[in-house]
Amino acid sequence: MRRQTFIATATLILLAAATLRLYGLHTYPPGPHYDEAVNVIVIRSIAYGGARPFPMIENYQGREVLYHYLGLPFMVYIYDGRFALQLLNVCCNLLLVASTIQLGRRMFGGRRGALIGLAAGVVAAISLPQVWLARQSFRAVTLPMMQGLALIFLWRGLQARRWSWVWLIIGGLFAGGAVYTYNSSRLFPIWLALGGLALIGFSARERIKRLRQGAVFFGVLALVALPFVIYAFVRPDVFFGRLYEVTGGQNDISLPESLRRHALMFFWQGETLLRYNPVGRPYFTPLEGVFLLVGLAVTLRGIFQQRSSALIRAAYVLLILSPLMIVPSVISTSGFPPNHMRSVAMVPLIFIAVAVGAEAVIQAIAKWGGAVGRALARPYGLLYVALGVGVFITARDYSAWVTRADLYYQTDADLAAAGEWLTDQPADAPIYVAAADRYHPTLEIYDTPPIRWLGTDTLFLPADAPHLTIFPHSAPPPDDLRGWLSGVEAVPVDEIPHAPDGAPAFEAFWLTPDTALPDQLLPSAQTVSNGLLEFVAGANSGGYPNGETSLTTAWRVIQPIPHGDFTPQLRVTDALGNVILRGESFSVGTDHWDVGEVVLQRIPRLQIPIGTPPGDYRIEMTWVAPSQGRYYPFSSDGQPAGLWITVGNFNIGRPSAYPPPAELPIEVRQPTPITDGLTLEGWNRPPDTARAGEVLPLTLYWAAGAVPPANDITYSLQLTDANGVAIPLEASAPLLGEHPTSRWLSGQLMTERPQIRLPRELPNGRYTLQLTTSDTITVSLGRVEIQGEPRLFDAPPMTHSLEAVFGGQIALVGYDLVEQGEQLQLRLLWRALQPIDQSYTVFVHLLDADHQIIQQKDVMPRNNTYSTLLWVSDEYIVDEYLFNKSPAIRDINIGLYSQQTGQRLALSNDETQITLPANR
Repeated sequence: MRRQTFIATATLILLAAATLRLYGLHTYPPGPHYDEAVNVIVIRSIAYGGARPFPMIENYQGREVLYHYLGLPFMVYIYDGRFALQLLNVCCNLLLVASTIQLGRRMFGGRRGALIGLAAGVVAAISLPQVWLARQSFRAVTLPMMQGLALIFLWRGLQARRWSWVWLIIGGLFAGGAVYTYNSSRLFPIWLALGGLALIGFSARERIKRLRQGAVFFGVLALVALPFVIYAFVRPDVFFGRLYEVTGGQNDISLPESLRRHALMFFWQGETLLRYNPVGRPYFTPLEGVFLLVGLAVTLRGIFQQRSSALIRAAYVLLILSPLMIVPSVISTSGFPPNHMRSVAMVPLIFIAVAVGAEAVIQAIAKWGGAVGRALARPYGLLYVALGVGVFITARDYSAWVTRADLYYQTDADLAAAGEWLTDQPADAPIYVAAADRYHPTLEIYDTPPIRWLGTDTLFLPADAPHLTIFPHSAPPPDDLRGWLSGVEAVPVDEIPHAPDGAPAFEAFWLTPDTALPDQLLPSAQTVSNGLLEFVAGANSGGYPNGETSLTTAWRVIQPIPHGDFTPQLRVTDALGNVILRGESFSVGTDHWDVGEVVLQRIPRLQIPIGTPPGDYRIEMTWVAPSQGRYYPFSSDGQPAGLWITVGNFNIGRPSAYPPPAELPIEVRQPTPITDGLTLEGWNRPPDTARAGEVLPLTLYWAAGAVPPANDITYSLQLTDANGVAIPLEASAPLLGEHPTSRWLSGQLMTERPQIRLPRELPNGRYTLQLTTSDTITVSLGRVEIQGEPRLFDAPPMTHSLEAVFGGQIALVGYDLVEQGEQLQLRLLWRALQPIDQSYTVFVHLLDADHQIIQQKDVMPRNNTYSTLLWVSDEYIVDEYLFNKSPAIRDINIGLYSQQTGQRLALSNDETQITLPANR
């Protein structure tokens, strides 16, 4: 093959590749996507902010830095934005196409090598995954480029008669630099080492020479990669952060399933995530897939052909291993497998494997096809045809994909449209933006007025001036609030840019201080606050078992919040205090909430358990700063109201149909027919140990038959000791008789959580808990060890004596207050004056000179371990509390209240607290 012909063909391939990668680049693809915007932000921080990250950027799950330094001149001298990085990606990818051509030529040499190189170049040029990657601004584009350059110079060094070490050093520099490109690069040195071992094994007569060459190449590689290796040991949390994210936690699929999908990825069924690929399109076309299989077969055979040179056999080893470079994607079982971008380490040699197969097919046609075969098997003609057809197919497929309206939204183009639109808006009005990812980088790369981030679970009503609230397509208004928002002043549609589907790219609303609350929120009848937030309005909501719902409440900010993670927690409880479901909302940036504004706080995705009985339930909420482990108790009209307050009513109805009993979350599944049409499906075991006087938790699961029971059923519970003596606990009907079994529907499932109070006088020992029905059917539910509680009936010495009687039931008879290093220990001595039938919470408030609470504790005695339900008459209880020392502490208020009702126990003088001096 003439040199001029080779160069002309290679140039034509590069021109075709450039056309596919540059045409319409300023318009397509839409975006910038989250990761692309991150790259813009990072490079700006290097260019203009003095940042010098190396070898990794620690933010955004950790990112290798080479791409960002390569992008620096593009952003500084060409354009300060995403388009500059798209140009960088085009350049990197065109360099990959060129290096693929040259690498194929070098590996196999002569006319065959030239043909393989050009064929591989055609495959690389028309590869849709490579066209996609070249037109984005993802850093993964640098990995195949660096691998291709490293292999070219490595092969030149292995083949050179003179200056071999120069080429090997350059190759080692590129190979070492590859580890600074992308996660998948960490497999590259291992892959090279396997090829090197194969070369040494094949080079019986030149083994010493190959060892020296390997020492030069891998020595330079190791030296360049050394800072990266050191960093892996110093900061493993960052180094392995992204790997843990896509391989740890709850996997989307199993590892064998991921392996199967990746095997199909090559030419059968590709990536299914629209943002990265036309859904399901494999990496190669069917014809390319055939060539790949033929190429791997030729490669495998060539490894064992001893008449071939050691270098060619080593090349075959690297080719046969190239499909295994998808391992980083295979193990990403939590990261949308298969993933074409995470499989990028197989490039460029996977293209050469396809070209080897194509060359073998062409030679076979020429050899066995006679005159017709020789006429058809003209390499250059076939290359030109393949290039032309490939360009057409790739351009068609890419165009169909990149212009889709749903892709527009998936690539964050709606946020980009909002960012561009906001740059022209006045800066005097506050702007709130909803986003699934708060501080979304796509919006932050634009020069917008200051933005407050909503996430997806909060909405703000301003305190004193109108503000603009924006909802992109990726974070729309909640369905339960959309109707309310439609009644407020919206930005006219003609002022908002449109998406490809003709709809506004985002929604925008003006909210004012006089905007009325949504109708579904019920205003609070009392002034209830936790010192930072005041409860404004609660929810009146509900749903059906096995369904999902969301709840919204309203809170007014009354003091600056000192925590950035002030988090609402919600629970729905029944009349007995059993928690039916829980939920919370992810919170961030709460320390920037403004005093006076009203926060509409939404708790999403509340799953109502299967079998939840119909009826009304309480919705309760509290607020906590998780980073500090601190709860903020409420007060109502100046009186303590506990850690949790009721914020609404939750009504659960009966669905039209019930799932089968097998879906109930039963611990002991033992279906027991109770009567015609009623089955006790199972139960959750009681705890192994319990204390006399406390409540024994139990869960029973009932199911009605196709024809529910005609009569109402009752049952009794009892404990039976080792001697067969029965101790009755309680008799009841299922669900306290509130839902008589004769009224159940066909197939109805009911979960019951009776509150079983153990007698205080119950002797220690091992008991069997039994349920007996009115039809004398007995079921053993489990065994319980009753353990005695060490009790104190003689008062221990205390520094200070008192006689403060709360509610005629509990007396505070003494206390100690001592310093322990930087902490202050308060020891209280309680005395039970009678058996107590309710659990009370102790509040201890430390006050300053202005009688403001500066520290507090609201817990059951002994740090929530010794409920007042367990106390017996004349028992003394030592109760300890630790606080941080502070010279501001002047007084200490102490009292007791019911957590369930918020009602305080009063002293004889009708006060509900006793004040102790804090002087020590």
